[in-house]
Amino acid sequence: MQSINQSINQSINQSINQSINQSINQSINQSINQSINQSINQSINQSINQSINQIVGFVKTCCKPEEVFHFLHQHSIPFSFIGGMTNQNVLLNISGVKFVLRIPNAVNLSLINREYEAFNNAQAYRAGLNVETPVLDAKSGVKLTRYLENSKPLSQIQLNEQSCLSQVANNLYRLHNSEFVFRNVFSVFDEFRQYFSLLENKSAFFQADPRMDKLSTVFWQFENINKDLILCPCHNDLVPENMLLQDDRLFFIDWEYSGLNDPLFDIATIIEEGNLSIEAADFLLETYCNQTNKYHKTEFQIAHKRLKIHRFCQNVLWFLWTKVKEEHGENFGDYALKRLDAAFKLLEELP
Repeated sequence: MQSINQSINQSINQSINQSINQSINQSINQSINQSINQSINQSINQSINQSINQIVGFVKTCCKPEEVFHFLHQHSIPFSFIGGMTNQNVLLNISGVKFVLRIPNAVNLSLINREYEAFNNAQAYRAGLNVETPVLDAKSGVKLTRYLENSKPLSQIQLNEQSCLSQVANNLYRLHNSEFVFRNVFSVFDEFRQYFSLLENKSAFFQADPRMDKLSTVFWQFENINKDLILCPCHNDLVPENMLLQDDRLFFIDWEYSGLNDPLFDIATIIEEGNLSIEAADFLLETYCNQTNKYHKTEFQIAHKRLKIHRFCQNVLWFLWTKVKEEHGENFGDYALKRLDAAFKLLEELP
C-alpha cells in the first residue's frame, strides 16, 4: 500500500513539476520574445526615424523634385511618383513602412500660410478626420504623412451615390461642429487679392474673355457674403482626391486652404469638384442639414443660392490661381479655360 502511495505521489509531483516548468519556460520564452521584439521594433523605429530626418532635412534645403529623386536613389529608398496638382507627392517605402512625402512647390510659399496649415492639420488628425502626419515643417512646407493602406480617393461616380454622400455629410458635420480653434479665416476675396498681386501680367486675367469686366464686377459684389455669419472650421478644398476612403472610414486630407468659413463653402466645393448631379447635390445638402440646426428646410432656397454664389467665386479664384502658376512655367492644360467657362455658366444662373 505504501509503495502504491509513493508511486502516486511521485506521479503527482512529476506532473506538478512538469506543469511548473512548462509555465516557467513559457514565461521565460514570452519575456525573451517580448524583449527581442522590443529591441527589433526599437531598432526599426530608430532606422525609420533616421531615414525620415535625412530625407526631410534634404528636402528642406532643396525643393527641386529631380534632386530629391536623386537623393532617394543614392540612399536606396524605394519611391514612386503619385502626382499632385499643387505639389509633387512621392510614395516612400522606409524599412517596410509607407509614407507620402510632399515636395512643396516654390510658388506655393507665396500662396499658402504653412503655419496655419500645420496648426489646423494637427487638430483634424486628433479628431480622427485626417491622416497621421509625422512631419509638417511650417517654414519649408515639407510634409510627411503615413500612407493609408487599401485606401482610394473618392471617384465622381461614388460622389453621386447616396451611401457615399451620407458619409461625406457626416464628416462635414463633425468638422463644422467641432471644437477646433482655427486661427485663420479663409476668404475667397482675400485670396484673390493675394493671387492677383503675384500675377505679373495683370492683363492675362482681364483679357482672357470679353466678358471679364462683368464677371469681375459681379464677383466683388459678393465680398460681404459671409459678413453676418458665424464662421466655423472648414477644409475649403474638398476635391475628390482629398477625400480618402479606407474600408468604411472617410478621411479628409491636405489642409492647405483650411480655415474658418461658411460651412456651405465646403458643400459647394464638393458639388463643383465632384460634378454632382442636381439630385446628388440636393441629397448632400438635405442629409447635411438634417444633422445640424444651422439650416432648416424652409431655408433650402437661400442655401441653394449661396451654394451657387460660392461655386461661382471658387471658379473665378481657381482660374486666377492657375494663371499665377502658369506664369511660373507650370502646365495645367485647359484647366484655366474650364474654370472660366464654369464661372460664366454659373454667372448666367445667378439671380
